Amino acid sequence: MALAVSVLLSVGFFIADSTGSVGATSVHQKGLVVFTGGTNRIEEGAKIILSGYTGPVLITGVYPGVQVEQLFKAYGLSANQLASVTLDYAAQSTAGNVLQTGRWAREHHITDLRVITSSYHAARSRLLFRRYTPDLRVAISPVEPDSGGLRIWVKEYIKYALVLVGAEAFMPAIHDVNA
Repeated sequence: MALAVSVLLSVGFFIADSTGSVGATSVHQKGLVVFTGGTNRIEEGAKIILSGYTGPVLITGVYPGVQVEQLFKAYGLSANQLASVTLDYAAQSTAGNVLQTGRWAREHHITDLRVITSSYHAARSRLLFRRYTPDLRVAISPVEPDSGGLRIWVKEYIKYALVLVGAEAFMPAIHDVNA
């Protein structure tokens, strides 16, 4: 019975954290971060940059060898806009994305930022930010993926539940890109 209640509560928190308020977008947000790994995330980042955002941008979890021009080629960003983008090749997981975001934010003296990720990924991302970077004020801007449906939500819930119990500590988060 206790197990069933625990599962129901965690499912409820997952759903509320995935679909609830994401934090207000504000002029006070001094950094923009895009987590790679899902459809429409880079496009959303490009839209924000093209709409006038001029602060620093981090794209985290980028496949080694990919260049910023390749990521944004389809969106027509200027050379100045591309120059504001930092690519992170070290993150291997959502925990890695959060850790690398924290490092980047400290280097840029940023305490308020906006993170773009998929809607199904928002709850786990938010949980990891609370755990690893509680000093950051993070507004998550979820985007809808092109596909996935129930299967991707179930898979993400399992990952969320593992993070709830701290299992991400046993998974690779960051790799040495200089190795």
